[in-house]
Amino acid sequence: MPEEIEKLLKQTTEDVREAKKTLEELANEVAALADIVGPALEKQIQALRSARMTTVTEIQQALGSLREIRKFFLEEDFNKEMQRLEQFVKLCREIKELKDLGLFDAVADTLLKLAVR
Repeated sequence: MPEEIEKLLKQTTEDVREAKKTLEELANEVAALADIVGPALEKQIQALRSARMTTVTEIQQALGSLREIRKFFLEEDFNKEMQRLEQFVKLCREIKELKDLGLFDAVADTLLKLAVR
């Protein structure tokens, strides 16, 4: 029986050494992969942070512009600017009517005749 136990102990010792060797090889492979994957992950993290910061900046600028537009519509200046716009549109229509009537051509002809004399 002691021989069988000794045989079993030797076999167990050999199995443990083989398992230890396998574990060491696996640990070395994992460490090598970590050396490759780690820097790649860092690079991706930096790219994501940069994209996020760019997106945040763009959204903040867009929101600032929208706030200014909203503020414009709520201020007293809005009514003044609308009156100015209405006056401008009215003036443009009057100019178009005068042009369609040929008044500008007549004035231009008169100016040319006066300039020639």
